[in-house]
Amino acid sequence: MIPMIHTYRTPEISWPKNRLLRFAAKVLYYSWYAVAGAIAISFVALFVLFVLWLSVFHWPIGAVIGAGVVLALWALPDTRGVDEIRLNDDGTCEFTCGRQVVHAYVVQIASVEEKVDYDGPNYYSIRFRHRRRFKAYRRRLTAAGLTDFEDFLTRIKTINPAIEIKRRKS
Repeated sequence: MIPMIHTYRTPEISWPKNRLLRFAAKVLYYSWYAVAGAIAISFVALFVLFVLWLSVFHWPIGAVIGAGVVLALWALPDTRGVDEIRLNDDGTCEFTCGRQVVHAYVVQIASVEEKVDYDGPNYYSIRFRHRRRFKAYRRRLTAAGLTDFEDFLTRIKTINPAIEIKRRKS
């Protein structure tokens, strides 16, 4: 018997057929990313200049602020967004996160928590059991807007009934 591979991915953005409308839609869509990136880069540059100024003139204050920012960024939860999930019938999963692919078995999934947002897509947080294997991900992957995710939940629940599926409404 050949195992079936089920694929769940984020839906593609549909652009208008007209070339001019498609160009205008893409400019409007991607311009927000450019503006947000420019604002973020300017804030980072101002913060670096401020810390450098403090470290030159008041070095203990600059060192404390710099160390505090580094510790705060290190302590942030490292969640990875899932773009695509491939599930085999034998219980192997592949989670595509940007340029990385995380291989896991369904028995390694501890829980799936769903956060229902009425204004946008549902968010799912996938937690793993084994700390060492998924340490780079802090044992959690985040999925939002994947097609037919309910089918994925039913399939992993039939393969491993010990998986806890939590549903929250916001």
